[in-house]
Amino acid sequence: MMERLRRISTTMWIFIGMLLGVIVGFIVGSPMANVAFVGTMWIKMMKIALAPIVLVMISKSIGEQNNGRKIGFVAVSIMIYYVCTTFLASLIGIGAASITKAGVGFKGLGDVEEAALEATDMSIESFGLSLMPDNLLKPLVEMTMLQVLVLGVIIGSAILLMPQGDQKKSILKGLDALQALLNGILNIGMKFAPIGIFCSMSALIGAHGGEIIGSLAGFLGTMLLGLVGQTVLVYCMIMLLVVKKNPIIFLKNMIPNVIVALTTSSSILCVPNNLKVCKQYDVDEEISNFTIPLGSVFNLDGAAVFFPCVILFAAQAFGKDLGFGTLLYMAVMGTVVASSGGGIVGGSLVKAMVLCDMFGVPSTVITLITSIYVILDALITATNISGDVAGTIMISELNKKRKVKS
Repeated sequence: MMERLRRISTTMWIFIGMLLGVIVGFIVGSPMANVAFVGTMWIKMMKIALAPIVLVMISKSIGEQNNGRKIGFVAVSIMIYYVCTTFLASLIGIGAASITKAGVGFKGLGDVEEAALEATDMSIESFGLSLMPDNLLKPLVEMTMLQVLVLGVIIGSAILLMPQGDQKKSILKGLDALQALLNGILNIGMKFAPIGIFCSMSALIGAHGGEIIGSLAGFLGTMLLGLVGQTVLVYCMIMLLVVKKNPIIFLKNMIPNVIVALTTSSSILCVPNNLKVCKQYDVDEEISNFTIPLGSVFNLDGAAVFFPCVILFAAQAFGKDLGFGTLLYMAVMGTVVASSGGGIVGGSLVKAMVLCDMFGVPSTVITLITSIYVILDALITATNISGDVAGTIMISELNKKRKVKS
């Protein structure tokens, strides 16, 4: 019996915790509010490693560029593609959340200071000043994530400019070890996720009943709209207008890959099937063998749709109309955080916590969204891998045309 229980994955335990929380919340009612603090403790535990791991990952990813980098048309082009499609995904996520307005009228997020969700509307001058930290530790202590990102770029650039030698290798090895430690902390946090989710969901359901379920369904619908929009408006248009291939056939070819993505929620496990689809489009293996594995880590368009949906859901719940400056800033930061590299335990969920802190969104929204994250993660992964394959096929076609001209 115990052996069978050990075989159940963490994500399944989270799902079980959510279901039990819903059931107990309905049965017991408002007294379950007394266990809400356990969910808050879990969120705080996850936050311990968030700012440091973002700093370490960005510093390391830039600092390692001298080690075995591939310079050339394919490498530069695919990176530009990943950044551009991720930015478009952020915009589409903003559009989807603005259309559905799933958070309007929802009262289950607790209290938040009046200015919190409006703090990002700023002038160019104040934005520029907000980029630079006062010292090395302040951004980490205060979790000022924009400054953490800038600090990571500065440290990574300093490592990149160092001459090759033992010192540089030692620094990079140290960052590797520190990332492993921080991932370990997040691993521990994820082990307690089912308990945190159970307590938070039972408290929320006990206080607000079926309103929570309706809001979750509305948020899921928002995500579906955004992810389908990204697939149709970006990937299918790339296939139709750039590659000059039928996008319907492309989607049909992707079905086996999407099934793997939906059942595993892992872009890396989809790499072999993605390579097979690339062969169907006569993609040079030297290109696909580079871009597909890279995309499984770097290309996170589905996550970029997810981030603004979460933030706007909270803003709508509090009756906030966010200005153009805030929305643009949200799209830029969603792109940066989504592209900050793989390797974080909890993936998009952990990065969403970073952005929620940045935009003053209460932690309750993360607990709410986590309860259906098993479904969301599968859909996000399916979108990510579609972008990997579409981008690889596009770069291959552009590279063929470039060779013909030369």
